[in-house]
Amino acid sequence: MVEGHIAARRAAKMEGGTLHTITIEGIQLTRKERETVTRTHPPLPPLADPPPALPALTNIVGLMPVHQGLADRRWRVPSLAVVQQEGWDADTLGRFISTSSSLRRVFVGGSSSFDEGGWAGVFEGIPETPPGQQGGPLSQLEAIGTIKIRGNSTDQLGVERLQAVLLARGCRRSLQRLDVSCDLFDAGRRTFPVLLAVDRLATECCRQDAPVTFTSPGSPVCTYFDLNMFHHSEIPTHPSPWLKSVIQQLARQVTQVQYSLTQDDLTDDLRNPSESAIDIANTLTFDEAGSVEVRNAYDFDPPANADSPHPSIIAHLPQQPFPKATHLWIGSRLGGAAGRLLAAKMPDKVGGVDTRWGGEDELVGAAGGLPKIKDLWIIMKLPDGAGEEDVGSHVYARLSSLIDHVRGLQHVRLDVDPTTPQQHDSILDSLPEGTNIRGFTITRVDLLTRGAAIVVAVRNG
Repeated sequence: MVEGHIAARRAAKMEGGTLHTITIEGIQLTRKERETVTRTHPPLPPLADPPPALPALTNIVGLMPVHQGLADRRWRVPSLAVVQQEGWDADTLGRFISTSSSLRRVFVGGSSSFDEGGWAGVFEGIPETPPGQQGGPLSQLEAIGTIKIRGNSTDQLGVERLQAVLLARGCRRSLQRLDVSCDLFDAGRRTFPVLLAVDRLATECCRQDAPVTFTSPGSPVCTYFDLNMFHHSEIPTHPSPWLKSVIQQLARQVTQVQYSLTQDDLTDDLRNPSESAIDIANTLTFDEAGSVEVRNAYDFDPPANADSPHPSIIAHLPQQPFPKATHLWIGSRLGGAAGRLLAAKMPDKVGGVDTRWGGEDELVGAAGGLPKIKDLWIIMKLPDGAGEEDVGSHVYARLSSLIDHVRGLQHVRLDVDPTTPQQHDSILDSLPEGTNIRGFTITRVDLLTRGAAIVVAVRNG
């Protein structure tokens, strides 16, 4: 029908065009009505030569997956400003709009959307602005559909590619809004570059007053927040309001907060975080976080003689930023200092604290400033050179110190890992089951198959 209209005008040597809008609407037929009609698929006419031109067409809306064949018809649509479709793939949509130099809005309806690479592909078929020339075919672009991101390194590259594609075609601070759908599993050093890339995209391609929305599909999926992100080398000197807002949004929805120790933490100056990092950190609240953790990053194996890093950024969090947290877990032998800083921010009463592979010295030293801890589980290592006969007295002294210094204790478990059978016997001699020690009773002394000795003490009464 459209190409017949074009052919008739061409045959009559009529200049310009009169077709401004194409709107495709569907109707809902009843079962009885469907019985009276038959769907047919007549063959399409051959491709026109030269390609059909629609110089006046500015709007085409209602495109559905069944209409994707229009992209193969080679229509010339220089004035096309608004496109609304649902279910098209990025390549097909890109071919359909590639001859427009007037695009303002490209809508994606329903559940359809593209990731950042898909959107780059949509616009890459449009010619770039020649060097030295002002404007460009996308200089009037006001809105595109939602950008889907997942938060990995390829997403960062995809966002940067999309930014480059838009800028090369004249889209400079013309977008009136930007919508991002985020499928992040975590917020940390790994995902922070993606947020920075989106922030740069918004800065370069959006108007200064343009809203930038950041939503999660369905229920929130970002489960943990890694405070180590504030030591990222690319954190901007002047964070944008959007970047602050997104980090605050992620903090409010996560169920776990952690500080992941990395190799960089052994050499970076963690005691002096940047002013911009402090500016963001002191606005964060983790309203849904039930646990707070210190752990080694997945690729970090701490050297034996390394000192415990002191990430001072934790001290710049608001007072008690984890109102629902009931558990502190220290899963690194270098986590004592970070654990102490986090513990100082916990609610006054904490259900449980686990420290793994060290950290008990820092815990005892900072006990006066820590919340009340009900359950304490520590995996400790014996000091180098501890003799067989000294092990029992060392464990006894360590348990006594914890009981004396940690407020609110009801239950303590010490895992001494590893131990030899002789060392286990020494512990058993010093702390046999039933032993009373400072108001606690030893209820279990056991040797695990991996060689760890377990001592459990419970408060009397």
